[in-house]
Amino acid sequence: MAPNYRIKVPWVYERTHSIDAEVELSDPSHDHPENTSMVEEHSNSLSHNAWGLEVLTSIASLLIFCVIIVIFIRMDNRPLTYWTFSISINAIISILTTMCTAAMMHNVSSFISQLKWLHFKGKQDRLYNLEYFDGASRGPYGSIVLISRVRWNLATLGALITISRLGFAPFTQQVIDLQPRNVTIEDPSATFGFSHEYDRHFTHRDLANTGTDNLKQDPSMEAAILQGVYNITTPSVFSCPGTCSWNSSYISIGFKSVCENVTTTTLKTKTCVFDNDGSVTICNMTTPKGIGLSLTSQDTNYATILQLNDTLPPMDMIPDIVNIAVYRSSIKPNGNITQGWNENITECTLSMAAYNYSGAYAQGNTFSFASIDEVKIASDLWNWQFNEWHDVADNDLEIGQIWTNGSEAGVPRLVLGYGDFTSLRAYFQSDMILTEWRDGGGWPNTNYGISPALIGDVNLPGLFEKMAESMTDYLRSGPNHQLANGTSIESVVFVSIRWPWMIGPACVELAAAVFALLTIFRSKKYQQVPLWKSSITAVLDYHHDKELALLRNGQPLVHRQQNLDFIPEWERVVIPPFDYLLEEKRCEVDSERLALFSYSFGDYLAAPAAAFEPRISAVLLNGGVWDTFDSFSAPLSLALLQHHCQSIARSTRFTYNPLASPTATPDATIMWPDHCITVSWLRDILAKHHRG
Repeated sequence: MAPNYRIKVPWVYERTHSIDAEVELSDPSHDHPENTSMVEEHSNSLSHNAWGLEVLTSIASLLIFCVIIVIFIRMDNRPLTYWTFSISINAIISILTTMCTAAMMHNVSSFISQLKWLHFKGKQDRLYNLEYFDGASRGPYGSIVLISRVRWNLATLGALITISRLGFAPFTQQVIDLQPRNVTIEDPSATFGFSHEYDRHFTHRDLANTGTDNLKQDPSMEAAILQGVYNITTPSVFSCPGTCSWNSSYISIGFKSVCENVTTTTLKTKTCVFDNDGSVTICNMTTPKGIGLSLTSQDTNYATILQLNDTLPPMDMIPDIVNIAVYRSSIKPNGNITQGWNENITECTLSMAAYNYSGAYAQGNTFSFASIDEVKIASDLWNWQFNEWHDVADNDLEIGQIWTNGSEAGVPRLVLGYGDFTSLRAYFQSDMILTEWRDGGGWPNTNYGISPALIGDVNLPGLFEKMAESMTDYLRSGPNHQLANGTSIESVVFVSIRWPWMIGPACVELAAAVFALLTIFRSKKYQQVPLWKSSITAVLDYHHDKELALLRNGQPLVHRQQNLDFIPEWERVVIPPFDYLLEEKRCEVDSERLALFSYSFGDYLAAPAAAFEPRISAVLLNGGVWDTFDSFSAPLSLALLQHHCQSIARSTRFTYNPLASPTATPDATIMWPDHCITVSWLRDILAKHHRG
């Protein structure tokens, strides 16, 4: 293939004319009226024929982007239910994003297309690059090609925006994060109980001529005691529709148990006696709090391995309710049951107490507290009063109360009914609690009490603490309970805006705005370049390169309209158009039937140029007007014509005179003056050719 020669690129865009290449308009008033309108369009950048539509769509793109930002700000950290439109927020953002990028890319495409003409205006370049610019204005693939094959320029920014636009919508969608969060709502159905008193309000009428020990027992309290002793777990009493929480703290009256191992101290008080025959041994001992324990054994028969006894502390020992002692032992490994082995004595005190409950939380059937702290109340802050009966007028008088001075203790007033206090103490001294178990034969155990829960390797302090806890839980839902109102926790979907994801779309939007401003300002700087943008007709009506010259009227117009000089090496002008045809338009031409047509002076240039291009199948040389002298010499007389020719001969360096020597061989150096055609640097071309 011949070398890829290219002619010099013109510095201004000129419109081609469909007139004969040998006829030139000479009236300046008719020269290129279209360019005047183009300059007028440049003077008003907001014209609909200039940048008006692009400016409006740029503003629209920015406004839509601002609307997206406003939506994000308004919905950030708000429940999804705050969005009241029938269309989801994701769909709205998707629609707005599509509108924003559509407006943006309309502008970017127009700006890249216009930069194409500015690029080719400034310098010569390959026609391929025209396609690269055009491809970049159409989509990401063309933009990648432009970036990789064309030297970076302002259009490169537009190509980068086109590529980055692919991530605009995904990044914008990624900004929205729908997160389920637990939201607390005031809910009257979310309750649990607490109590400041335990008082069934017994009156003297309830005594019925009996002592306080005979008051009716509270079966629910007895059940709570046994559930604690036997470690029976019961569901907490609360109300919650799903998940609930209580942020406040609540003080409730209750019970506590304090135990101590008093084995050594108690065994020091141990004394034993024998019956008449000496086979039965009875040992007695007393705990530090005065609880008596009596153990019985018979040689080789049986022995006491468990005994629970209690005493009632005096009223001045309030808040203590009852003192309990438990004796436990086991049979010796050799089977000797005459006396106990591995003895253990534990002493516990059950007292009134108060607890501070905080961080209550419920979920489903589970209820718990973050913390349960005992409220320390000094013993001297407890008071008690018994109202004596005098006559029938006092029948409805309450028996009495035990209470705390709440104001001094810093806690609410806590009350325990005197009748409930004595009733509870009576229960602990009943056979339901008191027990003895003799292991061996010959002794029928009938007083079981709570012995099954005490025999064996049992953690007694833990057992009585569990009992006190169960009794306390009962009071929180007992006859005097109050309701603690909480909040239900619902899972609500919140809109969380992840702002870092907006950095990408914001940069693309900002780059598009900057790209628009730079392109408009640069276009105004070169007002001689029409605002063709992406017009496809511009290629048909205008030329500035060798390939475009091929489309309309040939290379002569390069000289006539763009003032580019002819060169003797005309093959450098002829070969590139054939390269273009066979490389870019091979589907539209027949490579076996390519012809070169020349006209007038072009014959002198085209004939030798064809020798350098073997792909030319035919060369057509049209001599044009061979002798223009005949067109005006015919009407002249012979004398006047001879005088005119002699004047021409004296005024030129050419010696050829067809009238004086019509048979002489014409000299190539005077052929073109004889044709009265003037072209730039003709003598230099002919002289170089003559020397060569």
